[in-house]
Amino acid sequence: MSKAISVVKILVKTDAVRKELTEIISSLDGFAIQQDDSAGDSDLLILEIGEPPERDFLYASVIKKAGRTKGIFFTSALTAPEILLEALKLGIKGFFPQPLDRQYVKETLLNFRGDQKDNFENRISGSELKSGQIITLFGSKGGVGTTTTAVNLAVGLASRKDAPKVALLDMNPFLGEVSMFLGIESAFDWIEVAKNIDRLDATFLMSALTLHESGVYVLPSPVSISEGFQANPQVLETMLSFMQTLFDYIIVDSGQFLDDNAKAILKLSHLTLLVFIPSLPCIINLKRIMDTFYKLGYPSENTVEIIANRSIRNAEVSPKEIEAALKKSIFFSLPNDYRNTMSAINLGKPLMDIDGRSEIAQKFSALAALFTNGEKPGEKPVVLPETPKKRKASLFVNNFFKS
Repeated sequence: MSKAISVVKILVKTDAVRKELTEIISSLDGFAIQQDDSAGDSDLLILEIGEPPERDFLYASVIKKAGRTKGIFFTSALTAPEILLEALKLGIKGFFPQPLDRQYVKETLLNFRGDQKDNFENRISGSELKSGQIITLFGSKGGVGTTTTAVNLAVGLASRKDAPKVALLDMNPFLGEVSMFLGIESAFDWIEVAKNIDRLDATFLMSALTLHESGVYVLPSPVSISEGFQANPQVLETMLSFMQTLFDYIIVDSGQFLDDNAKAILKLSHLTLLVFIPSLPCIINLKRIMDTFYKLGYPSENTVEIIANRSIRNAEVSPKEIEAALKKSIFFSLPNDYRNTMSAINLGKPLMDIDGRSEIAQKFSALAALFTNGEKPGEKPVVLPETPKKRKASLFVNNFFKS
């Protein structure tokens, strides 16, 4: 008995998009393209949304109500959030942003073909469910390089040989800088996703994310204060739990805010990286943050690691003094490379693209390797070079932490 064929009608406005969709669909078993656009019913309709979009929305609504197709997919070069939100309202099966991601289109179409149940697993885009690791970065204070560390760790993970799927979430309450650090403009932020949490599926989420050329999927923070909607911890837990099924790693830039939403993320995190620079204010703040974590009961001590940023030799406070004061080993250290770091920020590029051979770029690659080589966090901590002589500052540190 021959396998049933799914007939696909392609209604697009540009020849290049039609050609690419034809090539993608033709490479899949079990699909056939309807050659006559004016022909009758189809199993699946791929409709391109143009300007003005209202005409195409109306056409899709009429076709859907008339039962002329089993599923409608939108494709468009337009990036306004209203496009995707209207698609959700109409019950559209999927959205293919342009330029097309061929692998995503294939997985989504194959998933549609086998999607006979409306359950959680069938809402995932074709491939098997993942069990992503959530790594949250938390700053000991502002300006210590939390966003730089989050961005370049995510890029480092995405560049590994086994090509893990990496998402980068900017959870600063507003005016986060992840998008600026990567030189991208995003139509959606995590507030938009949170507002539509009841409609969350793989199509919506993947369309809301912005794919950076490094392979990292970015969900930025809001660019302005939102008064009409307040995300709650339950919404964020739902969003992150769903992201875990799609990604191998979810890197969260949590800034230095410890509100209810940040606490919810910390509870879910497999690892929390506390970023600091070897200065007295940062070390004191770091101790207070760690004490707060332990009083709350989360994250647990064995899931918290500390990262020393802008480390220099002959620092006022030695690594051994820091570790003794905090009663914790330094997990990893990053060098003080002002020139390359500022170039990366100003140009909106990862450090690897500025100078891949620099010490700091290589350090981020090494940090990413700790997670992808099967080593446990903290198993091989990088120890900063010792300071040859003690300074007055160390006496203050010792006295402070004894009190």
